[in-house]
Amino acid sequence: MSFNTNLTRLNFHYDEIHKTMIEKKLGLKISLGLVSGLRGGYRYYQTKNQGFSMCLQEQGMPQDELDRLCMSIADQAQSLGYDVLATKSDLPFDNRWFLMGDLRPLLQAGRMGKINIPFSNFMYATIIVELEEYETQEEGDA
Repeated sequence: MSFNTNLTRLNFHYDEIHKTMIEKKLGLKISLGLVSGLRGGYRYYQTKNQGFSMCLQEQGMPQDELDRLCMSIADQAQSLGYDVLATKSDLPFDNRWFLMGDLRPLLQAGRMGKINIPFSNFMYATIIVELEEYETQEEGDA
């Protein structure tokens, strides 16, 4: 079980999944994509869910609130035994957060209220369906 809320060098590829959504009530932009370029012990997260990850970015939400939300998600995930990496981009002036690892159980726990991730039910369902579709597509390609 691992989590990190520090800066991590990584590449986030939007082009494979083509899904960006706005959670207007929260003021949060959620993008789904693939992660690569992780170094050292974090490289393992590139293999979980075939690299599928979420990018969270402020879209009206104050940055300090987004920072607290992502650190809280990481803490809650760890307390429930999920293997999640929550990390902030290491690029200058880039305030995006990335979540990867046990995303499906994390999202299901959030949907059931076990973890405080303030997404709407629609957003939970959309992200879970995208993850399942991507996994199915990758299995078909193999």
